[in-house]
Amino acid sequence: MTHPISDELVGLTPQERAAHKAAAYGVIAAPDNLMAGSRIVSIIEGPTLVDGMVRVVLALWIDSGVGMELIDLGDANPFYIRNPPILVPDPGGDIERTSEDPITHVVTSTWYREDLDQALMQIAYDACERFVGTGGEM
Repeated sequence: MTHPISDELVGLTPQERAAHKAAAYGVIAAPDNLMAGSRIVSIIEGPTLVDGMVRVVLALWIDSGVGMELIDLGDANPFYIRNPPILVPDPGGDIERTSEDPITHVVTSTWYREDLDQALMQIAYDACERFVGTGGEM
């Protein structure tokens, strides 16, 4: 399977890799909303490339018990992402990363796939994790 971005990163310095990954996000359309549990995270503006970082404006809805409540993200918006990830964990993926435990010297493998949309939505979801709803007060 081809890995259009991962393959292009070979031989680049860490700074060049970060800039290349951010540039790749700057040309994609915003992915679909991510719904997890009682939360919906949406990218309402972006992704765009600004000074080598990915810029997104997010919206968050939390189920308040009587419907979905739009949460004010206040000064958190816009979000800027430096050196964005391009891989997401996937047991069926075809990109393997190995690591060795420094104490036991046990080598483990983790499998990934290249997926900009899913990686970006996971970043957005993680960025909104600290926000809470009003608990049903509408």
